[in-house]
Amino acid sequence: MEQRMHLFNRVLEIFSAFFLLNVMWVIVSLPIVTLFPATCAMYHTVKGWKKDGVDTNVWKPYMTGFKKYFHKSFFIGLLSFIAGGLLYLDIMIIYMNEFPGKMFMFALWAIAALLYFFVLVHLFPVLINSSEGLLKNLKTALYLSIGYLDKTILLLIGAGLFILAVLFVPGLFLVIGSLVAFIHTAFQERFIKVKIH
Repeated sequence: MEQRMHLFNRVLEIFSAFFLLNVMWVIVSLPIVTLFPATCAMYHTVKGWKKDGVDTNVWKPYMTGFKKYFHKSFFIGLLSFIAGGLLYLDIMIIYMNEFPGKMFMFALWAIAALLYFFVLVHLFPVLINSSEGLLKNLKTALYLSIGYLDKTILLLIGAGLFILAVLFVPGLFLVIGSLVAFIHTAFQERFIKVKIH
């Protein structure tokens, strides 16, 4: 009986840690422009969990990660928002207008959109594990996305499944961000054997 209570308490502690981290991530992401620094802080925290075990004291590692990665991730976040906005604008222009070569332009747009999402899949682990500059981090994320294409596609499918899971089980929203970061970090460490400088 005592062992079951210990197990129950540990499961409750782990759920609480994921919940608290997710709440911090949502609150810090509310200004939208801080989405990338907030996400880097979350990845920083779960990276520590992978090393030292899950802990409910999320404030200190989260804020440490937020401060440490703020500048680098803020500018990459701005670039990502601009690139995403341009992709959206481009598809709207292509969709609303009839012109010769429309299918060719759509194909070019689809390739650019795929590369955009491929880079985003690997960007946060690269930012957390690299001390390099902005362009080097983007190049590394692009290299990982193409060099490990099967893993990249698997990660994108997994992200889609997590979104569907939240739609069907709304309670998952309480822990989904931190859970995805934890699984993503574990996946990157396990399957992608590249040293990021």
